[in-house]
Amino acid sequence: MKSEKKNVKKIIKKRIELSKMGVRNKLRIGGIPPRPIHVELLTRMEIRMGVEPKKPILFKEYGQYLKENNVDFDVVFCVSSFERYEKIYNILEQLFSQETKYTFKFILMNDGSKDRRYNELQYHFPDILYLKNEVGGGKINYWKTINLLWKKASEIKTYGIIQLDDDFVLCDEFLNRLMDKFFEVKEISNNYMVFGFHLYNFRKESLIESFWFDEKEIFIDGGMFLDTQFLKLFNYELDKIEERVTPKTSSYTWVRLKERMLEFGIKIYRFENSLVWHNGNDDSKLHPTIRNIKRVYTKKFIDKEINYEQ
Repeated sequence: MKSEKKNVKKIIKKRIELSKMGVRNKLRIGGIPPRPIHVELLTRMEIRMGVEPKKPILFKEYGQYLKENNVDFDVVFCVSSFERYEKIYNILEQLFSQETKYTFKFILMNDGSKDRRYNELQYHFPDILYLKNEVGGGKINYWKTINLLWKKASEIKTYGIIQLDDDFVLCDEFLNRLMDKFFEVKEISNNYMVFGFHLYNFRKESLIESFWFDEKEIFIDGGMFLDTQFLKLFNYELDKIEERVTPKTSSYTWVRLKERMLEFGIKIYRFENSLVWHNGNDDSKLHPTIRNIKRVYTKKFIDKEINYEQ
């Protein structure tokens, strides 16, 4: 009887702590001790808007990681760029000038830029694969642009794809830091198949967000590593987007990827520090209006001595 009272007190104490933290979406189901599941409660406004409640995240087991032999490249970069020649040139210059123990292929999609200097990038960096959309896809068809990049990448035998936005600044030893951690984590658990290396929020004064390191909070952007095991599960192709995206919404590209992560029950691993710095608030091509009022702030950049303007 006493032990039961102690358990009840512990449960009540925990619920009080959660309520003070603003956490009200933990339901308990049978089992001793009670096991928490994550259920998202909607606000009245969200219900009026027809927002679907989030389902509990059910992680799946994918067994032991078996490292493939004889890959063409250790990793493939996929980057789309529109009218940001200086920034994409900077990424390429950084990447090709850094010493690394890993091999890579860089696939660049020129998404309809009129700047003719894009066509000269292959002369400066002859090892890149250069693709071009004669008519830019922009935000509405950004997911199609990503599909084209991934389709090309699927022809290459590799451990994974590094998805980059063209407004990132890379840290020193970017590839070594990223790939070392990838193989280290895969030895521990093969369930991690997406690796987020950009920590950010929309508040300049805030330093840390709790959701960065919450496995049940899948929050991704254009800075991530994707295990080819995961990409093969949906044939390197994002779908069910065209009817959702409008000029006033997001591109839904990474929203759809998040849905795929939930569908296959895979985990995301987030780096303790950002390996890239976002440098695109003032010349955003996908979200120019939004970025004027909702700026992206990189946090915990690993090269602390460097402080770029945001």
